[in-house]
Amino acid sequence: MHRSIANAVTAAAGRAAVTATAVIVVVGLSGAGARADTLIVDAACTPPVGCDCNEIQPCIDMASAGDTVLVATGAYTTQETREIDIGGPVTFTANVFMRDQVHLMAGPGDPLPLIDAGGTGVCIVADQVGAGTILDGFQIQNGNANGSGFNSVGGGMLCLASDLTIRSNTFTS
Repeated sequence: MHRSIANAVTAAAGRAAVTATAVIVVVGLSGAGARADTLIVDAACTPPVGCDCNEIQPCIDMASAGDTVLVATGAYTTQETREIDIGGPVTFTANVFMRDQVHLMAGPGDPLPLIDAGGTGVCIVADQVGAGTILDGFQIQNGNANGSGFNSVGGGMLCLASDLTIRSNTFTS
């Protein structure tokens, strides 16, 4: 009887070792062609239940190249200040700082998500983002370009040395 238990334990241990080896092989192979993720933003939810973020910028900051940040209907008004090097440091206040190769897209539903700067700062800044970067399906309003120097341009959107796709957006003052 003890011998059969020992054989069963040995067989189970052998299967576990094979399973562990298979997992290691799968994980080792997945890094080379990693699949893009979709991060969900919803102003009406409390992460992580039902969404990844309830503001846009944290999800953009979590995203990697090729990922999609899908934004639910709602008003997004949170702004932050970041320094961008334009031949020297320049400080911008904006609702959204785009990330290279990330797709920022409106989710299904009506009305379109609203990015509103409230008259204080730029709505969206795209600094040195490439052709795989997308901004699609937003209402963008109340950007302010009444500052001085670089802060006097780009109220709705400021693009610096960028080549991104901008489609199906509405810009209003």
